[in-house]
Amino acid sequence: MIYDLKNEYQVVEFKEYVSKLIESKSIVELKKKSPNRSLSQNAYLHLILGYFACEYGCSLDEVKIDFYKRVCNKVIFERTMIN
Repeated sequence: MIYDLKNEYQVVEFKEYVSKLIESKSIVELKKKSPNRSLSQNAYLHLILGYFACEYGCSLDEVKIDFYKRVCNKVIFERTMIN
């Protein structure tokens, strides 16, 4: 379930649900949900990446993969294997 902790009613529901999970000794996973980028933010990102591609002399796809994913956001897109 997703709870908005800005809403006081949902905070109470969340606390009750967590206490039930603690009583039943369940295995749980907690994640913080971030809001998605808006359409205008996404368009601006593509504009910046396209401009960078033109100035650097490569395609937009190369910029997205080589620079945006491998250099700028390495932690998000990196996969590690333990042998």
